[in-house]
Amino acid sequence: MSDDRRSDREVGATDVSEVADTMPRPDDPGQQSRPDASDNSKPRLRHRVRRVRRRIRRNRTLDATWRVGVFVVGAFFVVAGLVMFVAPGPGWLTVILGLAILSTEFEWAHRLLHWTKEKAQAASAKALDPAVRKRNLLIGAVVLVVVVAVCWWWVAAYGLPGPVASFWEWVRSLR
Repeated sequence: MSDDRRSDREVGATDVSEVADTMPRPDDPGQQSRPDASDNSKPRLRHRVRRVRRRIRRNRTLDATWRVGVFVVGAFFVVAGLVMFVAPGPGWLTVILGLAILSTEFEWAHRLLHWTKEKAQAASAKALDPAVRKRNLLIGAVVLVVVVAVCWWWVAAYGLPGPVASFWEWVRSLR
């Protein structure tokens, strides 16, 4: 057996410091801490996925097919996210998810995802700045007042638009 894998029974009382030196320390950046014993499913699944991916990489045709599949799925999510910028839906979240899928196989997508995360964190910090937040709330309040005033003027000058007037009459007839 190697020194790293010796059990406590094989280690004498004087060798405790030697065993302590071989154990990973959480504050050491070179060492990864072991996962909790109660959470065994994630490391096993990750190990299986990596093993399958290594097997796929060995076969050139399967590797190309895998990369094309990842590209198609990732690009679909990115395009869907871009559509969601103008349509209802979580646009940024979907774009970031698509970049995360693409970054599993492509280095350019990994760099772009990292850049996007940095920009999102900077925007979040800027939005939470009290002065900027106060300014944005003030702009929102002014826009709301202007929209209400224009709507009030329109109704006073021209009356309710046809569909709104007919809907209003229908609601009043329900009494």
